[in-house]
Amino acid sequence: MADATDDGLIGADELERAIKIWKGYLACKDDIEQKMAKYDTNQSGKLETNQLKMMLTDLNDGRPPTDEEVQMVMEEADGKVLQSTGGVNKTELNFAISVWYCYVEDQRSACCALM
Repeated sequence: MADATDDGLIGADELERAIKIWKGYLACKDDIEQKMAKYDTNQSGKLETNQLKMMLTDLNDGRPPTDEEVQMVMEEADGKVLQSTGGVNKTELNFAISVWYCYVEDQRSACCALM
């Protein structure tokens, strides 16, 4: 979260992190805009749980994630930039996708280690 003190302001000591988050958003802006347009079906400006699940299903080659997996991504991403809103907004979306891919990669590694 860029606002580490949760005071609603970005202080001098929080500015570097806020800039990094913003640069990450700008680097992926076109992809994020497309995903938001596709999955934010109620135009709320954030992906709510059911919408996030649809996006993760598409990222997962059509295999739906469990409700627990969706909740894990939501908890990791919602509020990552500023305050928690009950959904993943545009600036949090890239982080949510990264969380999902890291989780999937960890699951594959664990699976392969068992074989």
